[in-house]
Amino acid sequence: MMLLVGWLVVKSFQSKTPWVSASGPDYDGEGEFRVPAPKMATITFLLIVTSIFSLMASAYYIRMSIGDWVPLNEPDLLWQNTGILALSSFAIHWAQSASKRDHVKQVRTALIATGIFTFAFILGQIATWQLLYDEGYYAFTNPSYAFFYVLTGLHIAHLLGGLWFWSGSTIKALSNKTNIDDIKTSIECLTLYCHFLLLLWI
Repeated sequence: MMLLVGWLVVKSFQSKTPWVSASGPDYDGEGEFRVPAPKMATITFLLIVTSIFSLMASAYYIRMSIGDWVPLNEPDLLWQNTGILALSSFAIHWAQSASKRDHVKQVRTALIATGIFTFAFILGQIATWQLLYDEGYYAFTNPSYAFFYVLTGLHIAHLLGGLWFWSGSTIKALSNKTNIDDIKTSIECLTLYCHFLLLLWI
């Protein structure tokens, strides 16, 4: 929230005054800088998510200091899942770059690739959970196992939320009636969201 307030303060100092001329894509010509509402909503939501995961991380490290903590042996499948998530982030970045150049076909291909890689990551994570379960790593067995399932489960929940908005943008992109300008902001927000989730996962 401090970051959000700081950003708003900086924006207020950048607003036009009688002795300063301003121009640019975010300037409305009437003395104010406008940020698209979806982008502002995305930034605010990511700040909230950061707060939630920060609290979870604090609880994680505090709980580690208690003697009954047994570290989880992370399966190699997690590294594969991380690579798949990175490909998803790369694909949505490709979609954003293509939208800026008005390459409709590339935008469609990149959005479809983003969805495929994201679904593949979710399936890979389900396979990881099943592997750990088969090896006896139950959530109720040790606090470290429980934290792993909760943290990765929260990450999957956020990805599913992102897929909801991805589906809307993809349907619009595949429609021949849609102008690419109509979904540029949505793709920009999705790109920011996917990059954030990748960083959070790492």
